[in-house]
Amino acid sequence: MIDPTEPINPDEHNLAAELKKLFARMKTEQLGQSYKPAARFQKPALWIAAAKKCLELEADPFDFLRATFLYCSIPGGPYPQQLATNAAVRWYRQYSKSVIKGESDTLYNSEIQGLICSAINNLLAISHGQGKTSWQILLDDNLLPDYVAPAFVRVLLRPLDPAMLEKYGRTARLEILSSPRLLRTLKELHYDLTWMDMIKLA
Repeated sequence: MIDPTEPINPDEHNLAAELKKLFARMKTEQLGQSYKPAARFQKPALWIAAAKKCLELEADPFDFLRATFLYCSIPGGPYPQQLATNAAVRWYRQYSKSVIKGESDTLYNSEIQGLICSAINNLLAISHGQGKTSWQILLDDNLLPDYVAPAFVRVLLRPLDPAMLEKYGRTARLEILSSPRLLRTLKELHYDLTWMDMIKLA
């Protein structure tokens, strides 16, 4: 149980937000439809506890979650509360042994490229159905939920747009810097990341 009086490490807070978004994306992939979590799964304490476990294992957030989806055998699982358990540790260690670094990196690169392509496809579909421009849709969290298009994806699609940087730049920068693998992958894929130097952190 998380002590509400315990100070939250900023890294834990950022990682918790990243895990929550990644989990929603993987659940959507698992279910084959949009994931709509129950209110009890939205509690910040669940995700802070998951972040603590991820940090304890020194795991990349993608690998940490992918392990739970690969090895959790509970019907309907995994569930958010399982991410802070010993089972999550066991799943991650099993994943680490069975997936060599090269294969894991290839899977991750494909996941990132798939996420960006999926966001573009959703943009096109919503634009056709709603009669809105891609710019309007990218700036609307209701039309395009963050698990479909995280902040960093929105900014990568329009990195020089002042409105995009104003609304999503800081979150996008934190998402990328919270995962060294994501930063490395985006550089390898030759995405323009110069906008990160323009973000005011204050």
